[in-house]
Amino acid sequence: MPVLSDYVSVKRRYSRSVNLERDIEIPDSVIGYIPTSRAMDGMERFLRAHSLQNSVRAWTLTGSYGTGKSAFANYLTALCSPKGDQNQINAIQVLKQTKDSNSLLRQIKRKLPESGMVRAVATAQREPIIRTIIRALNRGASIFWQNARGRKPDVLNELNSLNSSAEKGAVIENSHLIRAIEQLVQASKAGILLIIDELGKNLEFSAQNQSLDDLYLLQQLAELPSNKDGHNIFIFSLLHQSFTDYAYGLASAQRNEWAKIQGRFEDIPFIESSDRMMRLIGHAIDQSSKGFFRSSVLRWTRRWQKALSGYDFSFSKDDLASIYPLHPFSALVLPILCTKYSQNDRTLFTFLASSEPGSFTTYLHQTAIAKDNSPSFKLHKIYDYFVESAGMSVSLRPQFQRWVEIQSRLADASHLDPDALLVLKTIGILNLISTTGSLKASRKTVALAMCNDPDDSGELSHWDGIIDKLLQKGFLVWRKRIDELRIWEGSDFDIEKELSDQAHVLNVSLADLFNEYFPLRPLVVQRHSYQTGTLRYFERQYLDKVESLDFQNCISPDSDGLICYWVGKERDLKKIERISEAFNCSTTG
Repeated sequence: MPVLSDYVSVKRRYSRSVNLERDIEIPDSVIGYIPTSRAMDGMERFLRAHSLQNSVRAWTLTGSYGTGKSAFANYLTALCSPKGDQNQINAIQVLKQTKDSNSLLRQIKRKLPESGMVRAVATAQREPIIRTIIRALNRGASIFWQNARGRKPDVLNELNSLNSSAEKGAVIENSHLIRAIEQLVQASKAGILLIIDELGKNLEFSAQNQSLDDLYLLQQLAELPSNKDGHNIFIFSLLHQSFTDYAYGLASAQRNEWAKIQGRFEDIPFIESSDRMMRLIGHAIDQSSKGFFRSSVLRWTRRWQKALSGYDFSFSKDDLASIYPLHPFSALVLPILCTKYSQNDRTLFTFLASSEPGSFTTYLHQTAIAKDNSPSFKLHKIYDYFVESAGMSVSLRPQFQRWVEIQSRLADASHLDPDALLVLKTIGILNLISTTGSLKASRKTVALAMCNDPDDSGELSHWDGIIDKLLQKGFLVWRKRIDELRIWEGSDFDIEKELSDQAHVLNVSLADLFNEYFPLRPLVVQRHSYQTGTLRYFERQYLDKVESLDFQNCISPDSDGLICYWVGKERDLKKIERISEAFNCSTTG
């Protein structure tokens, strides 16, 4: 009997993660890329900046792990390859298959140079920003002129020399690099595309070393004047959060400087809505067009489109057809689950393309299909994958406590029949992502989520009967007023989240809390008092900010001094140690 993998596969683009430095010379790395709305917006801004004088030419792509920032950067790099290069051919082909891309294609042809741009890409490390940028420019220039005939420009030797010096730890002035960049723009007559992935690692290094010169280089690059020929440097920095979020431990004045520097960059939030992510799933699934299979998919689509007509989902006929053999509820739940509890579309496409136990690809290889049978990947299988393969249950973070509660409930129900356990897993997944709206665990939704064929009344009755038995045995609670099934009886109020939010709003110093609620008693110098008959004692306080050193005083005029216990960041403790050495004092942490 044929299996689903004979007719369905996942496009190979989703079987590997993106590494900018590795993939810059691999044409196949962009095959199968799906330009999202955010990606199209980023390309439009980039192309617009080619023709407008004094326009923004520096951007930050901000988004959490796995939202596709690196994939977009790799695709943009391929677009900026020389005309006729296989990288650009593949990138253009991807864009031609994308809806509403004609305007972008015309702009690419008109505005990007035939020679391509100097594509300077680097993945940052915990190092000075200047070192990362030099590494990117040196390799980008080498690739740009690797097939050029005749004498190569002197700037290549200059960049190679700078790179060697940087690798040896030499200090390089920002002005020196700026001059080299200006020479590179002139020599290339094509402009520079500079992309720094994981810029946050550079920012962490700068914060740790209290270095503003490092960040001023970014400001200087963003403020470089426009070249009259339109050949400029265009900068994309990839981040997980804003500049100031990396500036922990810095004084407020320094944090303000960091915010000013980020103000030179135009931010592009890089996160997609759940419904658009669901459409990405459909693009990633490659279906056969063979008659038997295609007709089965169309029948399955018609039935589910009718069954879901009472919901407020934005499923079109093509959307539904493209996601098979994912169950419709699975396609809706997956993006939300990956966003709330994992690494966004990185986890989503790992689930689709990997060969891990319980993954979508494994299901394709193990599931038979026939003319009268259209199996689908249901919610309870998603539960199995996330718990067994993605390791959700081992996390101690507060947002995963609901997973632990569900597993505990399932352990209590382990003596029940297998179908009852499948229903509990389905309700558990729905409880995790929603308590309201169309995706709440209503009786109708749960029954449909268990069915391959929504028109099969016998199958619906079977699952509805199991729900009744679980309610009778006390494994479920039915909130009749809102028609929702719950695995636990507890409140929806998220105590951990509220505590975290309040702590962020109040922003109370840890040292101040300790000093107020757990004050330290003075320390008496017992030996001195015993030997001399003179009582000496030192007050003790907690400290967590370097600036507080200027305001620390003894409360009592009779005390002989003050001992401070450091409870702040380790990097600030090092600064205190340097201050203490200057005054011949000792420190403790």
